[in-house]
Amino acid sequence: NNAAIANPVTTLLNGINYIVTGTAINGCTASRTVSIGTKPAPVITLSADTIICKNRSATLFAAGASQYVWSPQTGLNNPTSSTPIASPAATTVYYLTGTGINGCEAKDSVTVAVKAAPVFAVSPVNGSVCTGNQIQLMASGGDSYLWRPASTLSDPFIANPVARPVITTVYSVLIKDSICNIDIVLAIPVVINATPVINIIKDNDITCSQPFTQLRVSGANNYRWTPATGLSNAFIANPVATILATTKYYVEGISAEGCTTKDSIIIKFENSGDLSSLLLPSAFTPNGDGRNDCFGIKKWGNVDVSQFKIFNRWGEVIFTGKSASDCRDGKYKSVPQQTGAFVYILTVKTPCGLVERRGTIVLIR
Repeated sequence: NNAAIANPVTTLLNGINYIVTGTAINGCTASRTVSIGTKPAPVITLSADTIICKNRSATLFAAGASQYVWSPQTGLNNPTSSTPIASPAATTVYYLTGTGINGCEAKDSVTVAVKAAPVFAVSPVNGSVCTGNQIQLMASGGDSYLWRPASTLSDPFIANPVARPVITTVYSVLIKDSICNIDIVLAIPVVINATPVINIIKDNDITCSQPFTQLRVSGANNYRWTPATGLSNAFIANPVATILATTKYYVEGISAEGCTTKDSIIIKFENSGDLSSLLLPSAFTPNGDGRNDCFGIKKWGNVDVSQFKIFNRWGEVIFTGKSASDCRDGKYKSVPQQTGAFVYILTVKTPCGLVERRGTIVLIR
């Protein structure tokens, strides 16, 4: 490290002869030769990194030296052995210093990883599937799996097979942890839920004299109709349909378990019938009992209102309707009207032609 001092440090890979020349104060010099040889460090063979389960042990192995010192000593039964038993509480890197017969040293290290005790689990805990459908099973905590019965599984040797049971089945899985040498058998019952069988009926097809029809479906818990156009409510079992063209309605029936099925029905529209059958009442009773509380033409179906007016005895317009859903509720300017007769004028365009009506409606309290 310094060729001009009395005590230099040398680091050699091979032997060498050094010549040192010393000079006295008077200028005289003398030389000597120093021979430096090298001794080989031991070549250590060490066991590979390993994984153990918590509260287990592993035997470490070292060779190639005459003396061994391991550190840290925590978890070792003999820190000066070539084959100590390691039982660390947590993952530990053990460093080894190996000394050869010639006194030379070599160093190496090995890691002992501590694996937490496995937690085995399956899901779903209780499975269910609709007839003809499939369900994903899940297991965890191990490094190998074996499911039974295998005949209705996509792969019985993986953690997450797909099950396609045809009857209610209890699936069991053998889960193994090869490191901790632990295994367990867990089970998942899978219940088959029946697909609902639904039945659809209609009261009639649509004509000029019969502008709407009642649909009815049974066999499920909930329903969804498509298209929703022309229906009073697309999510009930008995919607009212009002259409201007022949329409095919589809209904999806949903069971309490969520299983679904579909069916359809066609409602025909015929440009026929007697428009005189589109009737209006002669009186109405707005008493809030849900019967005949309102005077209007909502039961005429899908029509275009050109004019719908109601007059009092002095010729004052007290109600104007703009659509088939508008109706007179017996109030004028939010004030309930007394019993009496009122005149109405009605002009409506229907799919089958123009309807004009004039008459008297009696309000009864």
